[in-house]
Amino acid sequence: MPETPVDKLREVVAGLIDVVATQGGKAIDTLGLRTGTRSAIPSVDVIETNDDVLVHVDLPGVDPKQVEILLTGNMLTVKGQQPAVEMAAGQTVHRHERTAGVFCRSIPLPVAVNAEQVSAESLHGVLTIRVGKAERLKARQIPVEVRSV
Repeated sequence: MPETPVDKLREVVAGLIDVVATQGGKAIDTLGLRTGTRSAIPSVDVIETNDDVLVHVDLPGVDPKQVEILLTGNMLTVKGQQPAVEMAAGQTVHRHERTAGVFCRSIPLPVAVNAEQVSAESLHGVLTIRVGKAERLKARQIPVEVRSV
């Protein structure tokens, strides 16, 4: 049975996967699949408390003064630039995994928030943004009245 174009494509892709599996990062560089700087997308955690929504953003090496934080409705956007490591003459790169470049991360918040209650601080490369919940969503303790018969 003659080989179809799909069969040929499968064979080529399988061969490329084998090369990458056996040669790792060198194969990626040889095949031209790695760019000089990749998109920098910071990792985030979103945590809801009774009163707030906390967003932790990993930004190692980023100057906190150069980070832009926007809140539009329930969408929190964090923008900035992850700096690239400068290579000196005579240096050889054996592994390049850290990302660099401009980033823009939009994070939908899980509840309605109060745009007047927002704060941000940076500690050890982690940006923490605290956004207060809208008043109507805060948990409220309801006392139980005990009646005697």
